[in-house]
Amino acid sequence: MKKRRSVPRKKPPPSERHKPVKAGFPFLTLALILLISIVGIWPLFSSTAYATHDGVSHLARFSQFINSFRDGQFLVRWLPGFMEGYGLPIYLIYPPLPAYFVTLFYLLGFSLIASFKAVLILTVPLSGVAMFFFAREFLSKHAALLAAAAYMLAPYRFIDIYIRGAFNECVTFIFIPLIFLFIKKVSEGRYRFLPYLALSLAALVLSHSPTPLMLMPFILGYALFAARIGNRRHSVYFLALGILLGFGLSSFHLLVAFIERSYTVIGTSAGFLSDFFNFRRSFIQPVDLISPFWGYGMSGKSQTYGMPYQLGSIYLLCAILSVAAVRHVADRAFKYTIVFFQIMLAICVLMMFQISQPLWEILPLISFLQFPWRFLAPATFAGAFLVGALPEFLALIKNWQTPTTAVLLLISPLVALVFILRDEWPFLTPFLKLELFLWLAAAIFIWIFYGKLRKKQARFTAIFLMSVILSAIPIAALPLHIYIWDEPGSLGKTETQRKLLARKLPRTLPIGTANDLGFLPKTVKELPKEGPAGPVQFITGDAYIDMVSKKSDKMSFKVHSSKGGQAAINIFHFPGWGVYLNGNKTAHSIDHYGRMVVDFPAGEQTIEVRFEDTPLRKTADFISIASIVVLIITAGILKRKSFFGHSIKTKAK
Repeated sequence: MKKRRSVPRKKPPPSERHKPVKAGFPFLTLALILLISIVGIWPLFSSTAYATHDGVSHLARFSQFINSFRDGQFLVRWLPGFMEGYGLPIYLIYPPLPAYFVTLFYLLGFSLIASFKAVLILTVPLSGVAMFFFAREFLSKHAALLAAAAYMLAPYRFIDIYIRGAFNECVTFIFIPLIFLFIKKVSEGRYRFLPYLALSLAALVLSHSPTPLMLMPFILGYALFAARIGNRRHSVYFLALGILLGFGLSSFHLLVAFIERSYTVIGTSAGFLSDFFNFRRSFIQPVDLISPFWGYGMSGKSQTYGMPYQLGSIYLLCAILSVAAVRHVADRAFKYTIVFFQIMLAICVLMMFQISQPLWEILPLISFLQFPWRFLAPATFAGAFLVGALPEFLALIKNWQTPTTAVLLLISPLVALVFILRDEWPFLTPFLKLELFLWLAAAIFIWIFYGKLRKKQARFTAIFLMSVILSAIPIAALPLHIYIWDEPGSLGKTETQRKLLARKLPRTLPIGTANDLGFLPKTVKELPKEGPAGPVQFITGDAYIDMVSKKSDKMSFKVHSSKGGQAAINIFHFPGWGVYLNGNKTAHSIDHYGRMVVDFPAGEQTIEVRFEDTPLRKTADFISIASIVVLIITAGILKRKSFFGHSIKTKAK
């Protein structure tokens, strides 16, 4: 019998070697993402409510949002408890989606602070999962895990959570990778993902106003780029439809906020462009991106006010290496994807520096961003993807493997060491002891397991992952920060903070709470010196009221008077508030406190005030409802039909 000759297996061409092999659902990888995320979120599991720049503001808004929602406002737009009961139109202007998430947890039985922390905690692993699935479209499983870890543990994520308390921006990190993921899928002819693209974009818009403003040029650029690389010209129309539906779904807030902000202080030159919110005072220096400085002060030009602006040494190093290494990548689609994210990162970095001020002066709407360093958010996304791609480069360039690994192994302890050594500290601080212990344990781990990882790419990924994690540990160790710096502080030191931390939500909040004076209607010429004594103040006439019925968006009462007179209703006027006398809408004036003033005749009169939808709000609501209908119909069609000869249910080969 003839012996069969064994044919040597052909190696795949270079263009195919880096491509990820799709397998079953990656439960183990997702569990690892959850485990890694604990490095960044473990302080949130403590009973301490850490003080942040905007933490009290968000708690105050959420408390009144929940009250209004439970009171019957489904689309919560007016918060009656602010300004001692005069009320503010906060959620006409401020994106409401994160508030609905907090409300959900509160209705499930959590306290306000526990609901607040629960949503913050979930933003980190969920953003990691989203980043993993996006990176997995291009990278191996190990490299995609590295990208997810870099995205979750980037310094700016800790700045948002523990320093700024930028709750809404924390939520947006979930949706950024999803938008790019679904753009890629739709561009490849997998049109059934179009509804997910629309929903992800709508969620981004409804979470934080500045983030979509920064991201839209990159989203549109990536959509055109992905359609071109995917060689499916018809996908451009589907991508355009998905993006339009995303804006349509969010128009009930976006359109109203864009126009009606002009009726508030924040929409005037005395609002977002004044002093603190003036972008001209908030450009940073290049060294700030890698400086190990960490502080809890307010933002300002560079680090004058004690706030860090770190992008991270590892992220910048990987971005620089990717520029030099991308020429070695044979696959055209992967190479140009890397170039796209390099350009995205470079633009974001330049927009934070003084050199970009001419663009800030001439580009429309960009002044609404207020702070140039906000570009750290999209820079973190682009940088994390490039970190994940680095092991792919090292697999292609053998000469770089040893020196790059050595540099990355040194970055974390060096950054930690500089972070630790400050003039007023003794040398052997708890941070240094912690870092030395962690690096000793990591060295032992590498010595034992490094040789057992068969693939060199997996070895590199493990080392880089360790560097990302160990670099994050010092800046996430809030109890040690308190021990050494005595900051951040904790909430509960004022009466208002104690009310917000209590189980029962406060019905009203003091004037000036939560830095929300920017949402004051422009009709308020002078702030009341104290809260209203009741629902009505009689200016003229001898009268009294009874049968008061008050809800978050309406109030009614009976007036008894022998001569008639004039009454000031203790609610700030804003477009949508209407006054009804005995069931008929009546004209009202506005006093210098911004209150509605109505005349009433003698006898018993029923006065009712209602916060109703303006024609603009009705139009915006209609657009959102119409978009929902179109989205449902489109989803049904895409699930059953084929377009232009491409299968909708499976990826076209």
